[in-house]
Amino acid sequence: MVLSQFTDVILRLGNRFRKAHNQAARLLCERGVIAFDIIHGMFCQWDENYGLVDRPKSDPVCRAVARTFRWHMPRGRFIGWDLKPLPEGGLCGAGADGAGGIGGNG
Repeated sequence: MVLSQFTDVILRLGNRFRKAHNQAARLLCERGVIAFDIIHGMFCQWDENYGLVDRPKSDPVCRAVARTFRWHMPRGRFIGWDLKPLPEGGLCGAGADGAGGIGGNG
C-alpha cells in the first residue's frame, strides 16, 4: 500500500517535471558529467519555466503527497516541508525554501 502511494507521488511529480528530467538525463548521457555552472543555469531556467521562482519547492511536492493520501491542503497559501502552511509573506528571496529539509520550517 505505501509503495503504491509512493509510486503515485513520484508519477505525479514526474509527469509535471518530465521535460526538465529528460533534458538533464540527455545531457548527462552525452557528456558523462555536468559542470556545476551548466546545471545551475538549467535549474534557474526550470524554476522560471515551472513557476518556482516565487513559490517554495516544498509546495508542489507536499501537495502531491497530500493529494495521494487525500489530505486537505489550504488554498491560497504555500505549504512547507512540514506539510503546514508557511507564514503570510514569509516567502520569496534567498532561503525561501529553508535548508531544514523534511521537518524543517518551510
